Amino acid sequence: MPRVLLSRTDKLGDLLLTLSSVRDLKLALPDSQISLVCQPGLLPVVQGYLESIGVQGLSPGDDVFQTRWDAFGSFFSLPGPAFQALFKRIPIRVGQYSKGWSFLTYNSGLRQHRARAEKHESEYTLDLAALLFEKLTGKSLVPRKSS
Repeated sequence: MPRVLLSRTDKLGDLLLTLSSVRDLKLALPDSQISLVCQPGLLPVVQGYLESIGVQGLSPGDDVFQTRWDAFGSFFSLPGPAFQALFKRIPIRVGQYSKGWSFLTYNSGLRQHRARAEKHESEYTLDLAALLFEKLTGKSLVPRKSS
């Protein structure tokens, strides 16, 4: 059972657009323990949904790096969590390659030019979720269609 820590610690709209990728990961890894870190003020907004899909919601102050995680996926790159994942020796660390530090902290990533808005934000997050799934399983993630 892999333990996966996901992080999206920016604004509410982007967090909401990330939830479909979190759901797709949980559906593809039903026996996994998946936790999503988001801003403390936003956690109550998404907590019910996360519980309904079997994902634990956490705040950055919850000592999230005390657990031994198998994978870390960052949907919004910040140096603090990325370096914590590196120093805690989480074997799979996936995120957006954008700043110099991101090439040091993530061992798998994607170059995404989100400011160009070439894709919808939910597609950028799905690309990162698919890369994380591939690194964990060696398989491709097939997203579920919303019903």
